[in-house]
Amino acid sequence: ALITSKRQAGVNHKAFGVTSEGVAVFLDMGLRASNIDPTTQPFTVALTGGPDGDIAGNSIKILVRLYKNQVRFIGIADASGLGEDPEGLDHAELLRLVAEQKPIAMFNKLKLGPKGRIISVSERGGRRLANSLHLRLCGDAFIPAGGSRKFDVDSLEPFLEGQGGLPRFKVLVECNNPFITATAREALAKHSDIVFVECHSATKCGVICSSYEVLASMVFSEEDFLKHKPYLVQQILERLRQLASREATFLLREYLLRRDGPTVAELSEQLSQGIDAVSASLYEYLVQHDPEVRGQLWARAVRELPPLLARQDETVLRTRVATDYWRWAAAKAVAADLLYHEGPSFITGLAHADLATLALRWAKADDVTQGLLEEVRTSGVISDTARLAEVLELAGTRGMLAADLRNSSPGSASRGASTSPRQTRITPRPPPEPEWGMQRGESMSPVPHS
Repeated sequence: ALITSKRQAGVNHKAFGVTSEGVAVFLDMGLRASNIDPTTQPFTVALTGGPDGDIAGNSIKILVRLYKNQVRFIGIADASGLGEDPEGLDHAELLRLVAEQKPIAMFNKLKLGPKGRIISVSERGGRRLANSLHLRLCGDAFIPAGGSRKFDVDSLEPFLEGQGGLPRFKVLVECNNPFITATAREALAKHSDIVFVECHSATKCGVICSSYEVLASMVFSEEDFLKHKPYLVQQILERLRQLASREATFLLREYLLRRDGPTVAELSEQLSQGIDAVSASLYEYLVQHDPEVRGQLWARAVRELPPLLARQDETVLRTRVATDYWRWAAAKAVAADLLYHEGPSFITGLAHADLATLALRWAKADDVTQGLLEEVRTSGVISDTARLAEVLELAGTRGMLAADLRNSSPGSASRGASTSPRQTRITPRPPPEPEWGMQRGESMSPVPHS
């Protein structure tokens, strides 16, 4: 039986804040792209959707956990009313509301600062104030995670020019797709003074978690699942953070490197379409040419899993989980690695059938590159192994692939490797994290981030 999001024999998405884990990752990197280090600098957040909501409530919990007093919630609006405080709404009181599943109107007014206020929709003008929170307040980040009012073209001018001709917020992480209309979303995405992360990327963790739950339901009995649940849930959440970080880092890095290039939303769509195209082609190839997933493709499929699932005996995984599942898992894993490494432009113009051939060659070259990378990292001969490993990780696979193609093609002696500019690679092995304290178009030197 499937177990997705069940409270006992499953991972309840609201109880564990599954979707909000991804939202927090995208918010973190959006802030860094706006020259704010949320671990060391105070920042302000406004939300729609209250403490009793799934994404908004869990976002409050996660942001307080991660950043403590650095995060200030200057405004929260939901169906009950709104809470505002320029000094930041009291964290302990917000967490009480989250724990008790109560809306913002139930906030204890004794916990407000001198300029804070709680207004219910039952009070005169309360509903209008709640619906216009994002058009009145100014801060660092806005997270629309609920609310009935539409953000439409009429909202653009007061939102984008409400702070002395600048947007009211530097970062917008969309979590409630119906909140922003298509026309307004396009205008927000293209505005140069705001980092806009659309709903598809920000909320992807929920879908990924469900796929892990389905796999767990095939591998474990309900009794075994409940026994392993405390460990499995933590591993799933950690894996979701890694996957969200991989996508967020790629999207924002590409966005910052190209001043007149695609928006974050456009890059997200290109990335998703590329992964879908490559994985579909590779899946078809596996069905026709290989009845099973073997070797390195199997290793890549298993590597994407939380450790508790990945460590299960291979016979158990193959026996209890359909071969077709593993074909798709391997195809998606290779496609994701390729697209995050090389970027969507790497496959532009290729025929559908050729995508599988390219993906398999790329995966083989990447395996060799990873072996060389490990040798470099453990070598005591090279003076700057860390820097060389970084360069090899970022650029090595494309060069390896070009060399393989040159050496295996007729007339290869006269052919040089591809000189087309490569895209940034982001993988969890672990990825070099960039210094986001820059404006779009400036040069970038990845450095470790604490």
